[in-house]
Amino acid sequence: MTHLSKAETIRVFKRHVGRTPFNYILDYRLERSINLLIGTRSTITEIALECGFSNVSYFIEKFKEAFHMTPRKYR
Repeated sequence: MTHLSKAETIRVFKRHVGRTPFNYILDYRLERSINLLIGTRSTITEIALECGFSNVSYFIEKFKEAFHMTPRKYR
């Protein structure tokens, strides 16, 4: 069994995946939100919570950074 520090684990993950675990999860959540925006009638708040965002404002902020528009506009 190999013991890696948290920092080393993050470095290994980034080396193999190309981004940090945090960014990988954030990107996954944002991509999932796109499917829900298109495929459901759920509210933006419901979608944010369903995708693991505990703060709707943060979800909207990160969505705008990634896609250059709000979730409402994307929909």
